[in-house]
Amino acid sequence: MSIPVAFHEYMDLINQKITSIFKDDHPVMRDLILYHIQAGGKRARPILCMLTCQGLGGTTEDVLPYALTLEILHNVSLIYDDVIDGNELRRGKPCLHIKYGIKNALLAASYLTWKSLEVFSEKPHPGALKELALAARMTTLGEKMDIDFSQLSEEDYMQICEAKTSYQFRVSSFLGAVAATGDEEILEASRVFGKNLGIAFQIRDDILNIVGNKKVFGKPVGTDLIDGSPNFVVVKAYQILGGAMYKGDTLEKIKASGAVEAATQVAEQYLEKAREFLEMFTVKKYRDMLDIMIQFVVRRTF
Repeated sequence: MSIPVAFHEYMDLINQKITSIFKDDHPVMRDLILYHIQAGGKRARPILCMLTCQGLGGTTEDVLPYALTLEILHNVSLIYDDVIDGNELRRGKPCLHIKYGIKNALLAASYLTWKSLEVFSEKPHPGALKELALAARMTTLGEKMDIDFSQLSEEDYMQICEAKTSYQFRVSSFLGAVAATGDEEILEASRVFGKNLGIAFQIRDDILNIVGNKKVFGKPVGTDLIDGSPNFVVVKAYQILGGAMYKGDTLEKIKASGAVEAATQVAEQYLEKAREFLEMFTVKKYRDMLDIMIQFVVRRTF
């Protein structure tokens, strides 16, 4: 399932603005950063942020600094993730640390972090900054919990998923909402929405890691199983098969166990919880567009 045409305009805007942000930066950093960022991506977080703002009556101008900040910080987390996990490919290309070395990758991640705050400062808001800092902190915690993960426990998995991924979606929807309204009920609902959508997104990512097409997915499949990384499909397969999962071809046993279908069902349940937030939208056009987007999240192929 490819990115819906309705979102190409948003992607083009984000890609254009992201590139322009770095045009005057020193080339020794700019070249590293643009290699990573221009490799592509769904731009899901900034699009989510923008649609939330517009659906609640705000404008692109109201929310654009927040949307760009989110995309920059997301790319920071990807750089760290690739280094920590020892990934070789990102979106079908050599990862930044493979292309330029670990030292350059870490410097690029640090540089991007501070650049994101420069962009954010174009629309300062204490509540937005607090939520952004919380999301960044929890993502880092999630990375640590990911490293330490050793138990095939659904409870442990969900704690990691919420910290590492869900907070990124929570802050995306929250920043979109706070750019449009100060209504506390709506702002809290935006947090809950983002949490549910983030869990659905991560579960779908886990499914693709097990059964995705390498050429479409942009990186090798089955790596979570090999590396012992948290993966909801593996957790579900262990619930079904127990220790027998490790006898013979483990990957094929997981695929045949019904775990993929079980994980898909859970992702759909979180999707339906997320859709409840749409009832608060005041602009039908963007409510419908966000509905399309969040359904794409759990049905994408990359």
